[in-house]
Amino acid sequence: MSLNLRLKHMGINVRDDELEEMMGIFACLFAGESRKTVNGGFGSDWVELMDESHAKGEKGHIGVGTDDVDEAMAYFRNLGYDFDESTLKYDEQGRKRLIYFDRQFCGFAVHLVRND
Repeated sequence: MSLNLRLKHMGINVRDDELEEMMGIFACLFAGESRKTVNGGFGSDWVELMDESHAKGEKGHIGVGTDDVDEAMAYFRNLGYDFDESTLKYDEQGRKRLIYFDRQFCGFAVHLVRND
């Protein structure tokens, strides 16, 4: 089993009125491009900014990349952790793409996301 776990991005909860500014700042800091999403936007590939209505976690969230979401879920379940099945997302081919753990860690929600 090769999970290839890696830090994919960090999510920062922001007020709606500061979203655009923060996207620009993080794009500049990390030489990335900002882009809007349905949940807020990215300031670079490493920083996701979540608007108030989509914020996950008290302090934000951490995206952990893996080559196989199913295998990673089995791995973490074997360690005693579980997932919030209501957060499960699939790609166009029907493969699991994203799922959050069922609890926060130090105020951060954590999710697995398939490496592309």
